[in-house]
Amino acid sequence: LGQLASGIAHDFNNALMPIMGYSDLLLTVPNILNDLEKVKKYLEMIRTSSEDAKDVVDRLRSFYKTQSDKEAFIKVDLNNIIHQVVNLTKPRWKDQSLSNGVTIDILTDLNDIPYINGIESELREALTNLILNSVDAIKLNGIIILRTYCNGDTVTVNVIDNGCGMTDAVLSRCFDPFFSTKGEDGTGLGLSVVYGVIQRHKGSIDVKSKPGEGTTFTISFPALKNDIKEKKEQKTTDVYLKPLHILVVDDDPIVREIISEFLEKDGYTYEFSNNGREGLTKFKSNKFDLVITDKAMPDISGDQLASILREISPQTPIIMLTGFGSIMSSAGEIPDTVDCLLSKPLKLQDFRNAIRDVMEKYN
Repeated sequence: LGQLASGIAHDFNNALMPIMGYSDLLLTVPNILNDLEKVKKYLEMIRTSSEDAKDVVDRLRSFYKTQSDKEAFIKVDLNNIIHQVVNLTKPRWKDQSLSNGVTIDILTDLNDIPYINGIESELREALTNLILNSVDAIKLNGIIILRTYCNGDTVTVNVIDNGCGMTDAVLSRCFDPFFSTKGEDGTGLGLSVVYGVIQRHKGSIDVKSKPGEGTTFTISFPALKNDIKEKKEQKTTDVYLKPLHILVVDDDPIVREIISEFLEKDGYTYEFSNNGREGLTKFKSNKFDLVITDKAMPDISGDQLASILREISPQTPIIMLTGFGSIMSSAGEIPDTVDCLLSKPLKLQDFRNAIRDVMEKYN
């Protein structure tokens, strides 16, 4: 269990690294807010990393979710993933390394390649681990090269570094879970995670390395064939346009603040309650078009509140927004009294879609 927790912490910390790094830059670099293009880029990196952190938590479901509950594979541009990963890991390979007296450059040689069938967050995680593995192998100054090319019906990625390299003994075990040459600083899960991701994507991975000469990882994936179904494009006209008065019940003030920003952005009015009992009182004395409730709250839980509200007003849509959302969906434990189950952390797109869908259901 301790090794498992260490692995989860490893992946979670990798996802948190760009969030902390780029937010620090936004807060501390003088006049950076005047460069709107750079600010937007940093915010996009923070959002991508937040989604990856959420995926790390969701991956815990693999211990009990069914095969039908697995994440859907979609059309993926590996060159785009590499661009993202280079930016996401920049606080580690550039800023942190420089502070330790180490200079590292990353060079990219990205050629025209077909799409592959994959899960973006897992591919980002695998490439992140390979880059960080190379960073750890460079002790003074070094270069990491990321190259893509197509070979027939295969898309190949090379990750090359001129770091310290590996002995034959280390090379033979580098993909073993919990094997590490970093002592207490290592989890031994970075490369084993990479191996697992490649296997799930029906790919292959090869590594060549010699002490003092660096390391080359070669990853190959099947190119996406024309007859593979692509992910359906998500609706862009997603805002429910009619005016709504919404009751939001949640005991977390930060969640309430975020929801208020989302609702105001789309022109809805709302009232807040910080517990189920207060929410029930407000519902009885006011008219609401929609109720959004948390699950775990003091006094009256979200499940109890939804059940009572359903009896009072069967035609009022109810959305449950909870940190247990992914777990409940996996276990098939969606309450009959709610129309939609959303999981925290929440994205604006998912929030808009849920409101639109439940309102269209009742109208």
